[in-house]
Amino acid sequence: MAAVVLAAMLAACGGESGSGDKPVTPTTTTSASPTPRLVPTIAPASIVKKQYPQFVSTDDATIDETGANVCRVTRDSNLGTVVSAVQDSLHMSRNEAVDFVYAVAIAYCPEVPRPDIAPLLSTTPTPPVAPPAPATTITPGTWLVGSNIQPGTYETTTASTAITDSCYWARLSGTSGDSDEILANGNVQGHGIVTIKPTDNAFQTRCTWTKLG
Repeated sequence: MAAVVLAAMLAACGGESGSGDKPVTPTTTTSASPTPRLVPTIAPASIVKKQYPQFVSTDDATIDETGANVCRVTRDSNLGTVVSAVQDSLHMSRNEAVDFVYAVAIAYCPEVPRPDIAPLLSTTPTPPVAPPAPATTITPGTWLVGSNIQPGTYETTTASTAITDSCYWARLSGTSGDSDEILANGNVQGHGIVTIKPTDNAFQTRCTWTKLG
């Protein structure tokens, strides 16, 4: 309907006869100007359909309504909201939705200034989350040196000096559980210090250790 109204308005404005239809005064030596030719106007909905064939079967009224909404948010400098809505409803990627919204804005309201397209585009992937730094406090368990815990010198203090409450620890070359992988081990009663080397594969303990320095 909007395209029909627009065509009728253009016909009404430009369809009247030009000065060439009036009689030429004999004393006038200048010829009449020719009637200007009207350039056919393409409906904005047709422009959108030509650029996006997936909407060829969509009625023009629906596309016109979309155009009106896009122009409204363009005037409000809030294109990001309609881009997100298009992305979700039409199952487009972020960049595809931005391209579509800008195409609609250009077709329906080319006179309205559009914001810079760059901030709306998703041009760089989300950087990966950095893994947590190796801990400097060791709790009971078996931990990989370098990825779970830092190498270095650690200390621990047990509340009891009884052998049944002692703190077992072991520096390991592997984590298979084979006794041949034990590089060094011990049982701490009271206060103890152990140095974990960067070349150790893992550290096993039944108590809590805190790194010195």
